[in-house]
Amino acid sequence: GAEDYSKALPIIKHSSVQRHSDQLKRMKREWDEIGATERFWKQVLAKEPSQRDELSRKKQLDSL
Repeated sequence: GAEDYSKALPIIKHSSVQRHSDQLKRMKREWDEIGATERFWKQVLAKEPSQRDELSRKKQLDSL
């Protein structure tokens, strides 16, 4: 009856809140991982041109 429902309601609410917070945690972790890879690639791309410059400088020196 109605009182069974009202007893069950907090449990249902709690479990859905719990599930929701688990989802949020998982999403946050995924975002953190994405952020980490983004930072990683930015570093790689930032290093990349200077390495290329060094290589081209060496090539120029070799060709002299």
